[in-house]
Amino acid sequence: MTIVVLTALAIDLGTKYWAFETLGERPVEIDPVVVQTKIDAGVPLNHLQRIDQLMLRGDPPAVYEPILPPHEPSVVIPYVLEFKLVLNAGAVFGSGHGKRWLFVGFTFVAFGFCLYLFAAWTRKDEWLTHTALGLIVAGGLGNLYDRIVYACVRDFLHPLPNVTYPFGWSPFGSREVWPYVSNVADAFLLLGVGVIVIRMWKAPQIPHDGESVNPDSADEPSSNGDHLTAIDENDETATRDKAPAPESEGHQKKAPHGSEERSRPC
Repeated sequence: MTIVVLTALAIDLGTKYWAFETLGERPVEIDPVVVQTKIDAGVPLNHLQRIDQLMLRGDPPAVYEPILPPHEPSVVIPYVLEFKLVLNAGAVFGSGHGKRWLFVGFTFVAFGFCLYLFAAWTRKDEWLTHTALGLIVAGGLGNLYDRIVYACVRDFLHPLPNVTYPFGWSPFGSREVWPYVSNVADAFLLLGVGVIVIRMWKAPQIPHDGESVNPDSADEPSSNGDHLTAIDENDETATRDKAPAPESEGHQKKAPHGSEERSRPC
């Protein structure tokens, strides 16, 4: 699990560094003080132009300067994936905007829960479950690093770009099927949680002695009875085999001498 955590964390932080160094017109420098000031002032983090119409409010000028350089999304596969720089002050799907320390605390709670599952719920040979827990921990660590160091999370993966619902349908307030931009850490989190959910759904019952029980045994109650009956029959057979064999006619007890005389004719 440790190897999975370190490898996945390196992949997440490495891809974030690469994206924010190369996808824009210039490398992106993120000052956490400026980010937090923008959040407190209600200024969007992802604007690409100077916001002059808000500069009369008395906020520091840096609040209205864009953090992200102007850039066009880099299309990897049309309508499947593109790279687009976004700063997220919330959590998944942009929820909880500005709740930085709430998500930091929640991440530590999630770490504790993952360690509990690893120690009390899994066995040594469950490598898939250990990998899933490692991906969850790595994803949480990657976004935790961003929240502590930058006061926001660096996102750049945009799946299904420009894919819209048909007939003008917008069930979630947007015609775009997937308007959210995420990162590799989010992908690791979703993958790990999905594996854990499937694992919990298919988990066998654990009796009090700590040994796993085949879940199919509950549907076949007669199998144990048949097994016990077979054991009893084997025991009876073994008992009969051990019983002394009856004596043959040549080894039968001789009758008393007197009885033989009485049986003779006069």
